[in-house]
Amino acid sequence: MSPHFQEPIVEERNSLDALEIFITHAYEVLGLWKVLCEDQLHNVISCLTKDQINQFSTATFRDLILIGHEISSLLIVHLIDSYLGDNASVDAVSFRLREICPNLYRNEDSICFKANEIILKAKSCGSPEEKEPYLQSALKVNRLLLQYIFYCNLSSQVVILSFS
Repeated sequence: MSPHFQEPIVEERNSLDALEIFITHAYEVLGLWKVLCEDQLHNVISCLTKDQINQFSTATFRDLILIGHEISSLLIVHLIDSYLGDNASVDAVSFRLREICPNLYRNEDSICFKANEIILKAKSCGSPEEKEPYLQSALKVNRLLLQYIFYCNLSSQVVILSFS
């Protein structure tokens, strides 16, 4: 195929790839919204500051999809915090978020919140003997997070080197 015909094909492929990314992101934002509505959205919103509530209340779905990454992240954090505040496990909601919106709630987010949950359990223990297993567990979870971050960093360096 001649280069004259190949350029429009490459541009079309790039456009379709960008459209797929956009549709996936929109689907994830709507999925996040569904999870929030099922988990008492008003409780999550009540944790926001006045400025954040104002920003959220004036935002359209279009805004949330196109420029709302920060507010989406805040809503996720407050949703998880509501579980932690109720001394509930974050496993179920983390699984749902990872399933529905994996680009908004990444694996390392899930690991980090699990470590926070374990640390909060340790804080509620009375004696050092009770705290010890929780702290050991939190350390194991944090090691997983560090290994994951190290692996991602190493993988990106390998990719960069292979294309250099």
